[in-house]
Amino acid sequence: MSVERPESNTGPEKSPERASDMELMEFAGFLMKHIDKPCEVEVAPGDVRNRRDFYLREAEQLLDRITDPKVKKVLQSKISEYRGSVE
Repeated sequence: MSVERPESNTGPEKSPERASDMELMEFAGFLMKHIDKPCEVEVAPGDVRNRRDFYLREAEQLLDRITDPKVKKVLQSKISEYRGSVE
């Protein structure tokens, strides 16, 4: 089992409020990938947990901002796969 360590920030990130539709769709793809195969973190010596809940929360927040109905439906489906019904 490998534990992912955070890397240093390589530069400023674009504010999520100013992201374009394409960037939001790319972020949705990133989240879906990480929901399926979440990273793991060591929260205490020997206590390793995955980050799926974090990625699911981010995806749920992103739903309101996505304008493409197909992308929104796919993201809702991915959330539902792990959380249950999403309205």
